[in-house]
Formats: sequence, C-alpha cells, structure tokens
Amino acid sequence: RGASSTGAATGGVVVTVGATGAGIGAGCGGDPHPLITNNPATTTAHRSLDAIIDLPATPRQPVCHTRYQECRGNRNSTAGMRDPLAIPFDKPVTGHQIDALSIRPASRWLPTIHKGRTMRLMTCALFLALSSVLFAGDEEYSLGPDSQRQDGVPKGVITEHVWKSKIFEGTIRRYWVYVPAQYKAEAPAALMVFQDGHTYVKEDGKFRAPIVMDNLIHKKEMPVTIGVFIDPGHKKEQLPEKPGWQPQPENRSFEYDTLSDQYARFLLEEILPEVQKDHKISDDPNQHAICGISSGGICAFTVAWEKPHHFRKVLSHVGSFTNIRGGHNCEANIRKAEKKPLRVYLQDGSGDLDNNHGNWPLANQTMAASLKFKGYDYQFVYGTGGHNDIHGGAVLPDAMRWLWRE
Repeated sequence: RGASSTGAATGGVVVTVGATGAGIGAGCGGDPHPLITNNPATTTAHRSLDAIIDLPATPRQPVCHTRYQECRGNRNSTAGMRDPLAIPFDKPVTGHQIDALSIRPASRWLPTIHKGRTMRLMTCALFLALSSVLFAGDEEYSLGPDSQRQDGVPKGVITEHVWKSKIFEGTIRRYWVYVPAQYKAEAPAALMVFQDGHTYVKEDGKFRAPIVMDNLIHKKEMPVTIGVFIDPGHKKEQLPEKPGWQPQPENRSFEYDTLSDQYARFLLEEILPEVQKDHKISDDPNQHAICGISSGGICAFTVAWEKPHHFRKVLSHVGSFTNIRGGHNCEANIRKAEKKPLRVYLQDGSGDLDNNHGNWPLANQTMAASLKFKGYDYQFVYGTGGHNDIHGGAVLPDAMRWLWRE
C-alpha cells in the first residue's frame, strides 16, 4: 500500500507472477521491486508476465497460496516469486481468506520498466527476511515454554563488546558474550557461536537464545555453554548507534556467503582468543557449535566444513545455500568430499525465497539429500514458513536439544 513510483496513491496491491519474474518486496531504500507494485499502469513490471493477481489492500496480508507457489501481497514481504512450473490458477486457493481475488491477463496493460538498483534490492530481501514478516505458513508457529523466562531458572550474564578486524580489514562490529550461571572457571565450557548476533541475543525477539540456553542448561538438556553472538562487519570508522539492519552491515554478504576459510579464521584467530582471555572453553571440537540464519546459516556450515577440527555442530535457519557467492555448490561438495565428522540441523519452509540467486526450499532439500546420501548425522525440519525467524525461533529449543544430545 502507499504511493507508486510516480507518487500516485493506489488502493490495491498487485502481485505479478510470470515465467521470467523474480520477486522481492518493496521497502528497501525507497525502491519498489520490479515485480511487486501498487499500480500496474505507473510502476514496475515485466513485459512477459502471464497474469496479474489483484489483492485487497489490507495491512500485513499473506494471501494466495496455491499448491505450487505462495504469492503474498505485503508491502514489507519478500514475495511474488517466480514459479518455474507455471502457477495453476484454476487450483483452489488456501491459506488466508481472500475477500476479493481477480486474475486477468497481463496483456491488458502496458507496464513501464523501473530502473531499480537490482542487486541492492536482492540483498535487501535477505535483510527484510529477518524482520519477522508474517507469511501465510508462519501462523502455525509459536514460542514454547523453553523460550520464556521460567521461575527458578538461573539467568546467565550477557556483555557487549566492539571489535575492529584485521582479517576483514576496515570493518567494525558488535559482539555479545553469554556466560551461563552454572559456568565455573575450573570446568571448561562448551561453545556456541551465532552469526547475526543481535538477532539471536535479543530476549524479546523470535530466537531468544540466551533464554533458551538458560532453560536447557538448567534442565541439563545441553552442556554448560558459552554463547558468542557476532554481528557482521560495518565498513565504517564508528558503529551505528544501535545494532540491527539500519543501516545495513556492508560486509555481511562477503563474510557470510563466501565459500572460504576466511570467516573461520576470523573466529579462530580474532574473536575466540579475545573471549578466552576471560573464559575457559573446551578444546574438544565436539563441544563447539555454530549457528546462523539465511546467509548466516551457510556461513555456519562453511565454518564447520572448512574447520571440522574446531567446529562439529551446525544449526542453519533458512540457510542461503544458493548462488549468492557460489553457495549452490555446497550440496555437490558434500557428495564428492570425504565424509567429515559433522552434525547438521537444517530448518526451512515452503514459503522461503525463490529469486535469481536460486530457490531456497529446493536448495535446503538438496542439502538434506546430500547429507543423507553421505551418511551424515543430520536433521532437516521443513515447514510452511517464509524467509524469517518465526519457524526457526519456535523450534530452536528442540534444535538445541538434538544438536547437543549425547
């Protein structure tokens, strides 16, 4: 909802779907995406679209779920993805009730072509994904008691730090260290590293990792574990006033999506030695886990893949195993390389992204298939949610239990 690219306000949201389409929601830097528009006569579209779905303009409306594709009209969503199978519009629509739905040929209007900053928009999609936009498949997920503060459970201590990297020269970032109440210096603790640290460390977010860790450690369902929550690097002299996505950390994709050992070396040579100045961490790689969402998910896998003698437990939420920077090769590498001593938990949903980088649900399914083929200790939890932290947050306690089981 809102103004079109020419400034004309419109009453409905138009989601366009076509054989060559790729969709990302409006709202990044003021640019609408070429295939999510408010006014087909004045904003962006594509000349080869098969059809246009007109949806009522109500706030936060996840709609139009077909058996092949979810199309959602939400001004902050990453929606409207292309369907390589061609959407069967004659199939029943499920999910949210739609008060008004009309389908008309795209040839009934002549679109104008928006000269948007395509790469910036595609990058924005992954940031918007972490803003907990509600999709049609997300409503079934909710936080359980292990994600809530419980009476009688000791609370760990969290400290915030700032780091200027040499390995990622010219970057500055925040990181947080969580120390559970049960930690004792004479008994080295397990370790769990989280990418996009501010997303996981927040106690009012979807993951609430410190609360989950407090509860599971108290119940002895995971070991006494020090958590290190690290944000991606900003290429600035000074950090933004607050952690988060505004402004975006400029070095995130380079650090997370690149298939190399550079980020692993950043952890092993810079961050973890700094943490170990004050806390004793076990040297056993089986006691080291790493976690992330989206590009942070593939980053977690890459760290363990490159350094299995340091990290052997991986937790990926809606991991970007797609061709952002070659990540689509991960599933093939698993099949061709000698099996490594890793335990891998993957979470994804049928409403995840599908764009020119790749299809996230398909990528995660092929990752799971490769892990199965090679005989890895893995679990793949596949739901109906989108590219966000809602499903991942709901299953985080169970994921941690599975990851840390004996």
